[in-house]
Amino acid sequence: MRRSPLAQAPGTPGFGSVAYEELDPLPEGGSLEDLTASLDRLQGLGVALMLHWTSEDIHDPRRWQVVAAAHARGIEVRPVLTLPEGSEADEDPASPRHASTGYFPNTSNYAAWIASSKQLMTSWTSRGYAPTTMVIDLEMRKRRLHRLADLTGPDTDPLGVLSLLAQGIDRPRYALAMAAFRAYADYAHQRGFRLHVTTLLPVIDDYLDGDDSLRQAFGIPLGNTPGDRPWDSVSIQVHRTLYGERYVGLTSYFVYDYARAIRKVFGDKGAIDLGLTHGGIVASAPLYANGDELRRDLEAALSAGIAPEDIGIYSWLGMIAPEHAPLSQWLQPPVDLRPPHDDGLTARSHRDWKLLDALLF
Repeated sequence: MRRSPLAQAPGTPGFGSVAYEELDPLPEGGSLEDLTASLDRLQGLGVALMLHWTSEDIHDPRRWQVVAAAHARGIEVRPVLTLPEGSEADEDPASPRHASTGYFPNTSNYAAWIASSKQLMTSWTSRGYAPTTMVIDLEMRKRRLHRLADLTGPDTDPLGVLSLLAQGIDRPRYALAMAAFRAYADYAHQRGFRLHVTTLLPVIDDYLDGDDSLRQAFGIPLGNTPGDRPWDSVSIQVHRTLYGERYVGLTSYFVYDYARAIRKVFGDKGAIDLGLTHGGIVASAPLYANGDELRRDLEAALSAGIAPEDIGIYSWLGMIAPEHAPLSQWLQPPVDLRPPHDDGLTARSHRDWKLLDALLF
């Protein structure tokens, strides 16, 4: 049973997990060895580690060393599996590597991702670890996502966005991906694993209008019925620092408003990801200026009814970076759970995605 937002232990951070992604090129302090060395700082917080895991090397000893070190400290590890990014040529559906690349799992590469995830589950239990939570990061192919970010930045190109997304719609392929993920969920649950989906913010706006045009265009196989969403939890990436670049002046009301929508769509299975403390795959992405900004976003999510264990932060790397010291600023307990005031900007985000959705239908 999920806890009430008001029932968290006094003095603990108001979130349940942090992500750690191995990036290329590798930033200073961002190696798996650095992560292992930082685990003492995560110990005792009651926060799970969302650990990036590459399908190219399921048996990577460095990652298994992280798992062993984390378990020795009582830290839960939840693998976040990705595929190879591939080359620009692999973006062509006719490419022989198209269906096994793209980094994030989606309708273009689901079979390869599912096969690798099953392999990781087998390796996990064979090493004596109890089943954990597998994280499915449903997003567009990484190269397409970068193109979309360029098109939706401060200098928006509406026609370019529409063209890019329209090219992603393939309803027969989408149906096949949905069926494959339902079967995968049955397999994972039978083995005792829990499944947590994290996905992009426009998914919520897509649900709010009653059709699936944006999910189709993004290649994100999440259905409208509970049977087509066989996940234990679904998290939406409400990364305010990213959207604040487009909607200058955006406040924590953005988090509050989208968190309410998440609860409306997914109920108790609804979760939220906040950020950013580090740019991740976009090194130049705007970040929180300090831990107070993160705390206010946490408070907004909690005030909307999201439980602390259902809040994830991207990322641990940004929180322990020397230039972002001290770590304690990122671990502040929530203080004020009153809903934030409307910023007058969040409605523009809903409007923009709703308009794009209507054009794609």
